[in-house]
Amino acid sequence: MKKTTEEKKAANEVWVTGTTSFGSYLAYIARLFDENYDQIVIKAMGYAITRALDLGMLLRRKFKGIHQIAEVRMESLKGQDGNREVGQVVITVSKKELDRNHVGYTGPLPDAEVQEYQPFVATEARNEQPPIPRGRGRGGYRARAEGHRNNYGWNSYEYGRARGGAQGRFGRGRGGFVPRRFRSYY
Repeated sequence: MKKTTEEKKAANEVWVTGTTSFGSYLAYIARLFDENYDQIVIKAMGYAITRALDLGMLLRRKFKGIHQIAEVRMESLKGQDGNREVGQVVITVSKKELDRNHVGYTGPLPDAEVQEYQPFVATEARNEQPPIPRGRGRGGYRARAEGHRNNYGWNSYEYGRARGGAQGRFGRGRGGFVPRRFRSYY
């Protein structure tokens, strides 16, 4: 898909996608504010619109004195099937006052409701030991299947299934593969 109007991305423009974390956006926007940009434009299309609106609300809670204007537009995209209209949101975030008469204007929050943004700094104490991987285990008969002795005696169906929802000799028990010759049991 290509936009019908080709335009270059400005230095103070942030495009929100559906996968990038909010922490990355906060760090980038904090760097833009440190570089003396007074106004930042956040744009998103399609499914990322809700994430852009959440980011705008998060910015108001992390930076003091943030004014915001949100606008909804329709963008025409060229595709293989022809042109199609896609929703787009443009959020203008500024440390200076914006037009209060605009329909999408939102003023700054009181200072008591704002928690100043603190950028993440890696310390040596955190880097000394790698994190311990914590998974859900293998489940099934390899962990605790029928025949395992617990506080109630031997596991049986009257006490519920074993940990992980094991299904006896088939293992896993969470929707895993069941060989064809055993499918008649279910």
